[in-house]
Amino acid sequence: MICPNCTTHVAEQATFCYNCGKQIAGSVDQKQILHVQSNPKFMALPPELNGVIILRPTEGILGVWSARKYRREHTRQGDKDVYDPGYLVASNQRVFYIKESGLIKKSYAAIETIAYENMAGASAKNGLFSSALIIGHEHGETRLVHLCRIDSNGQSMGKPLPEEVQLLLNQYAQERHQEIEREKKRSRVQYVLDFSFLKAEMEKGGVIVQTIKCPACSAGLTLPSTGNNISCPYCGSMVYAQDIFEKMKGLIGT
Repeated sequence: MICPNCTTHVAEQATFCYNCGKQIAGSVDQKQILHVQSNPKFMALPPELNGVIILRPTEGILGVWSARKYRREHTRQGDKDVYDPGYLVASNQRVFYIKESGLIKKSYAAIETIAYENMAGASAKNGLFSSALIIGHEHGETRLVHLCRIDSNGQSMGKPLPEEVQLLLNQYAQERHQEIEREKKRSRVQYVLDFSFLKAEMEKGGVIVQTIKCPACSAGLTLPSTGNNISCPYCGSMVYAQDIFEKMKGLIGT
């Protein structure tokens, strides 16, 4: 498989390119999806925000806060401070700001999406009348005030200090960076470990293997000399050198 960002060859099941670090679309492990869906730390979005943001298959919501986003508006009478109502949404991969519009019939739109890998950190600033949460990112900063934690039913859970939300966002960002590094490391291993490497390692341990069993249908398959996967001609399942290597570790003394 080719990374669409930097054209580097990567393993078929890689989720991140080991060269540039970009996520590869479509390379999602079903086990990861099930893990997200069953993870108790993730919450559902409040009803009014359903459908406003599209989450990735392995993405879950960690927190939602109502907030007002600061911006400077230029008018004929001069500049003035404006605080737009909306919501701050934090997932395990990104931060969103959803703007609320309308007085009677309200509508919502995600106007900012910040990936944790592009976030320059969150901080809190204490002002004379209110404190602000400041999220630094590649396009500048997002300043939010009047934060209020919201549950999955849209009910208030109390007003945290910006410092508390700052700590959470920085923690989420750190966890995301660690996850990306693990994926990049896994991708590098998958890329290097092909059938030629597998055969060489087995021969070092005194093991000669000519055929393998398909893990899905148990059909006999000839072990390829190159490549990192083979398709079973009987059931169509993909067999990966990485998986065979894991099973052979005990035999070759790795």
